[in-house]
Amino acid sequence: LGVVLDARPTGQPGWTVDTTRTLTDEGGRFRLGVRPGRPTEYRVRFEGAPGQLAAVSGTLRIAPRAALSAPEPTGAVRRGLAFTVAGTLRPRYSEDDKVVRVTLWERVSGTWVSRRSVLAENRDRDATTTRYSARLTIPAAGMWKITASVPRSARHAAATSSAVLLSVP
Repeated sequence: LGVVLDARPTGQPGWTVDTTRTLTDEGGRFRLGVRPGRPTEYRVRFEGAPGQLAAVSGTLRIAPRAALSAPEPTGAVRRGLAFTVAGTLRPRYSEDDKVVRVTLWERVSGTWVSRRSVLAENRDRDATTTRYSARLTIPAAGMWKITASVPRSARHAAATSSAVLLSVP
């Protein structure tokens, strides 16, 4: 049987029909992949064989994963001195919506231990991206890493950036 995927951005009235099409295998199974750029509702329509009724699934809402870059230092990193890290987040957030959490981790006996976590400031933005920054201080010599994360929201799924590793003498 043929399987058709329909889509509509969450909150919009009409469906975009026939966005993806596939066939079921002998066991009636199928696989469809999506990568929404914004929260989107999907439904699956099963095309009936001649003489059979077609069926429509319930609606499934999928939010895209936030695109979050790693928080890179913007200058020199020295023990005991404050420094700035910056990165980007898609989708765009307003200046007041501080959602990026920057975390400083210390390597202790082979394990990463969270030492400090701060909400980043939204510095500027364009049509699709927010640029964030935060101030941190590394208090001691050793191996450190910095990550950024955002919680799940109505706009996107939760996400964590890759880590920036620092060796501080």
